[in-house]
Amino acid sequence: MIKTLAVCVLFLTLLSCSADDTDEAEKGRIEKATDKVATELVEKIQTPIEKARAVKTAEEQRADELKKQSQ
Repeated sequence: MIKTLAVCVLFLTLLSCSADDTDEAEKGRIEKATDKVATELVEKIQTPIEKARAVKTAEEQRADELKKQSQ
């Protein structure tokens, strides 16, 4: 009885350790393509926003310099 229980525990331990998690770890082609497109879209959206922020900062600095010169 004890041997049978020990064998069952050993079998279940080995079975749980060798579970194939690669299906969950690897994404399918569709998910990879979706992630790639989403990343590209975010980059394309962020680039003009970052440029606009840079222009805004430059304009604010220029306006401050003009105010200082006029005083």
